[in-house]
Amino acid sequence: RVGHKRKNLAGKGTHTRTIILPFKGYNYCDMRTLLPRLLILLAILGLIAAPVLFSANADIRRADSALAEARPLEASADFEHAATLLFWRADLMERAGRAAFAGGDLSAAARLLASARSLSVEGWSDLGAAYYQLERFDESARALQRGLDIHGANTSLYRGLALARNAQGDFESEAAALKNYVALDETDAAVVVRGNRGPVV
Repeated sequence: RVGHKRKNLAGKGTHTRTIILPFKGYNYCDMRTLLPRLLILLAILGLIAAPVLFSANADIRRADSALAEARPLEASADFEHAATLLFWRADLMERAGRAAFAGGDLSAAARLLASARSLSVEGWSDLGAAYYQLERFDESARALQRGLDIHGANTSLYRGLALARNAQGDFESEAAALKNYVALDETDAAVVVRGNRGPVV
């Protein structure tokens, strides 16, 4: 309702004219028909998703069994398949890559670990080692340094980085990595001696 005041022509006071605006109330009938449709849609989505989840969980169980029975390459294939189905599980691609590395398939390990959205310290270490053994030394050094940037000081990453820097011919960076390694672990006598002596050409 809108009230509007105006003077009459005779100037004798004012009066109020009331205007009634149309109003459309919420159509509850539409809501009652929409709800069953929404429930049907959710049920259909559930029927579609259930086999996918069942298949992915079966892949993970097979992969775990394969690892327990020392068949890492089979485990890698199952983990990779599960990772494509459960794409939100960032750990599965890393597990596939690490299993491939354990099985000696360095190319698959590098591919899978490099495609993972995130990696643990062990994942970065395996990625760096896979690149190193494939003689892709620049990529090895970058992967290991990335792992250090994300996770902080770690003996495995520093040791791998020292090897990669040596293979690159960057002996100054090798010595720096060795010193950082020694600062964390002084039990490796050979590394301690090399780290204290600095780069050896």
